[in-house]
Amino acid sequence: MRGDPLNTVAASFYVTGGILQRWLGALQEVVLKRCPGRIVLFLGEIDAVCSLSFSTDEFFAAIRECYGCRGKDRAFDRHSFPASR
Repeated sequence: MRGDPLNTVAASFYVTGGILQRWLGALQEVVLKRCPGRIVLFLGEIDAVCSLSFSTDEFFAAIRECYGCRGKDRAFDRHSFPASR
């Protein structure tokens, strides 16, 4: 939907910042604000994730950053990232 505020917010993350900043910003500004309760982001096929064309170090650093944000923003307590092989 064109007038959907969620689309407007999500689209803004595609034009500014690096991948890490955009992903963390989308998680904080879109997911955490719009999804009440627990949030579980499954990382299936972790071997496939490790073979992606972008820096997976940066991707996993973003996940670590989410856990680090828990001390500053209690909303980050609501998420978890289970992974499987």
